[in-house]
Amino acid sequence: ACHFKRMHQNIVDKIEYLNCSREFFTRNFIPGTYHIYDDSLRGYYITLDGLMMLQLGLSLRTMRYYESCIEAFHEAETSLNHTAFRRNQWEARHV
Repeated sequence: ACHFKRMHQNIVDKIEYLNCSREFFTRNFIPGTYHIYDDSLRGYYITLDGLMMLQLGLSLRTMRYYESCIEAFHEAETSLNHTAFRRNQWEARHV
């Protein structure tokens, strides 16, 4: 919150009222507590995807579209990594 010059509670409220699906929320916003001086503050550990969603503050319809784009990107990334791994294994055996 300090980095973005925002009040901590406002950021927490914005996270809790995001229009994203429950699955997206649980993957990208992990509840936690942190301590500043003698205070205990409720907060969230946020993934990069969660941060982007939070920054965009999208409508429900756009939020669902963005979620599907993120999911498709991660599936493609996994597939490409798997393909590259198999190619490297094949090359190692045929050198």
